[in-house]
Amino acid sequence: MIITVFVAIVCIYTAAKIMSLDERATVFNKKKIQVKDVKKYNKACAGLVLGFGVAAEIPLVVMGWFGAKIWLSVAMVVLLIVEAVVVTKIYAKIEKNLIKKYDEKE
Repeated sequence: MIITVFVAIVCIYTAAKIMSLDERATVFNKKKIQVKDVKKYNKACAGLVLGFGVAAEIPLVVMGWFGAKIWLSVAMVVLLIVEAVVVTKIYAKIEKNLIKKYDEKE
């Protein structure tokens, strides 16, 4: 139960922090990139953080309900890894759409 609350608080805090930034968030991409619309980019990143937080809560709650069964724990960890891969794929599409091309005029 404690880890479930901790994950929820961390995800909500991180998403709120991203939404309040005036410059590009560096949560998903640490390298220097220029984006077309900073607010739209930050909103998309915050949405991904919240989405992953909600998706991460499901396995944690299921494991809490059914106790320490090894097969269930392994299945939930695999589910978390799949969720992380899906979030990464979604971010790649968002970055591709919002990244500023060098030949574009400011």
